[in-house]
Order: sequence, then C-alpha cells, then structure tokens
Amino acid sequence: VTAVTSSHLDEILFADSNGCPHLGAFLKLSRQLANTSMLRDPEFGWLQDELKRTLGVDDAALARPWAITDVHDAFTSMRAHGKAVPEGV
Repeated sequence: VTAVTSSHLDEILFADSNGCPHLGAFLKLSRQLANTSMLRDPEFGWLQDELKRTLGVDDAALARPWAITDVHDAFTSMRAHGKAVPEGV
C-alpha cells in the first residue's frame, strides 16, 4: 500500500493558522469562547468528577476543558476497534 505524504507547508487537510494570522486570531477566540461556555455548563463539573472516579485519575489529568473531548475520542476509537473500555464508560 502506497501512502502519499506532503510537507507541512503543502498540507491541505488542516487549516494553517501560522500562514493566516486572521485565521489564527479567529481560532484563538473560538477556543476561548468554547472554554468559557463549557466551564459555565452545570454538568461539566459532574462529568469531570465521574470521569476521575471511573478512570481513577486526578484533577491534573482533566485540567484542560477539552480533555473530556480527548477521552471521548479515545473511547470511541477503542470501541470501533473492538477494544475493551473501562466499565461504567
């Protein structure tokens, strides 16, 4: 199987905020607004507590608001590949 790759400068599958300062500013503002919205959600603290309990991790493991999205993506991938996920997840 041949895998075609390209250099970082030629990559077209992701938005290059380094090459476009306006896009970089937009993405930064979007992250800030999303983080603020997430942290205001009354269910956010409950979800963090449940994940820490279920996974046996401390506060540092979920310190970033988007860490929960990373956990979701990891478990979705594990399930898709027939891997076991922690009970209760």
